[in-house]
Amino acid sequence: GVNDAPALHGADVAVAMGSGTAVAREASDLVLGDDSFVTLMFGLAEGRRIVDNVQKGLVFLLSTHVAFLGFILISTIFVTERQVLLPIQILWMELFIDLTASIAFEREPSEPDVMARPPRRTTQPLLSTQILRRIVLAGSFTAIAALVVMLYRGGGFDHAAWLAYTVLVVSQCVRAYWNRSVHQ
Repeated sequence: GVNDAPALHGADVAVAMGSGTAVAREASDLVLGDDSFVTLMFGLAEGRRIVDNVQKGLVFLLSTHVAFLGFILISTIFVTERQVLLPIQILWMELFIDLTASIAFEREPSEPDVMARPPRRTTQPLLSTQILRRIVLAGSFTAIAALVVMLYRGGGFDHAAWLAYTVLVVSQCVRAYWNRSVHQ
């Protein structure tokens, strides 16, 4: 009703029923057209699924880039002054695998406990300190694994660089499967 407008205006996400007053609908962020709380619960579950999937995609992309940048930086500074990865290899990873995996995270179904969890605080960052630690740990492990493979290879430098690139690609595929859930 009219008396609800100040409360709706001050809410984080204001929801009004479609049959409510024009003042309440105008003050709301979301207006339910069918006046059903089932619609509201479906919308909440879908919103939580979207936030979870954005978080999964960010964890995947950031850990992949930590691995690539760490590998390139360490191998260039400490191992060799030659170019370890070709630009086409980096471009292939960026355009093909990153985009494909990111789209896959977008279509990921919701986790079983999506509505059992308490709501996120508005001040809570999307990537918590624990998740950032996970990103750095996974990326660093991949970079070090690629460096170890490159250093203890058989064959010449080009062969070693391709082996390291293969480690980076395979680890990215493993990480994509591993990141299907952030909470479990």
